[in-house]
Amino acid sequence: MFTQPLVVLMTATLNPGPYANAVQRADPRLRTEDYVHALEFWARITDQRIKGVVFCENSGGELTLLKNRLAESAPNLPIEWLTFEGNSRPAGMHYGYSELGHLEYAVTNSHLLTGTNIFLKVTGRLIFPEISKLLDTFDQDIRFAVDCRRAYRRETGSPIKARTQLMLFEKSFYFDHFFCRSEEMLRCCSHLEEFVALRVLPFQNDPTVVLRFKRECPPVGIAAFTGENYHTGKTLLKSKLRQVLRRVAPGFWL
Repeated sequence: MFTQPLVVLMTATLNPGPYANAVQRADPRLRTEDYVHALEFWARITDQRIKGVVFCENSGGELTLLKNRLAESAPNLPIEWLTFEGNSRPAGMHYGYSELGHLEYAVTNSHLLTGTNIFLKVTGRLIFPEISKLLDTFDQDIRFAVDCRRAYRRETGSPIKARTQLMLFEKSFYFDHFFCRSEEMLRCCSHLEEFVALRVLPFQNDPTVVLRFKRECPPVGIAAFTGENYHTGKTLLKSKLRQVLRRVAPGFWL
């Protein structure tokens, strides 16, 4: 069972700015409340493997309000605050492109990440109540984990997509396969979900790389792109179906 210490890296964009029309959840006030809720979840988690939280924001946002709100909840874990100007992308690229910049900035500027070998990258507005149960399914020598799925009927591009809201990285694996790879993404695809899948599918027979979770770890929160609540309607139904398929048909990547 996985027992290594790790740090949670929350990627955040307080103000979508010029890309506000690309997402339904664009109001900075609503997004700030999302981040407060998620920070409270991660900072108060009791899983002993999680040793700290890095909040990395890429629109040069003012973090004082977040810091003050979080201080009121008496967090259990150390929190590191990072903010930079990196909310930009070339024409034709999906908004997830900036996630690569989030990762690069965090691993080169975070003190908490310097002191750990494993980090968990999460979309900062979301929480994952089943995270401890998911971590329990990983082996001690894991180097990377993401949950992949087959492309939906109307999707183009690669036939396999990575659900990038939640990914686990060993730092050496990250540096070998994702660090400073933005130009490579420009040459192959527009969506981060495709790029991650293309980078890691060659490792599908590597026991230290997980491309399909053994159990469902559904996000809780509001999807930025669609504005839908992950815990209601079709999204919740699909999550429950995924959990069943993991047991009865593990080769079917819904």
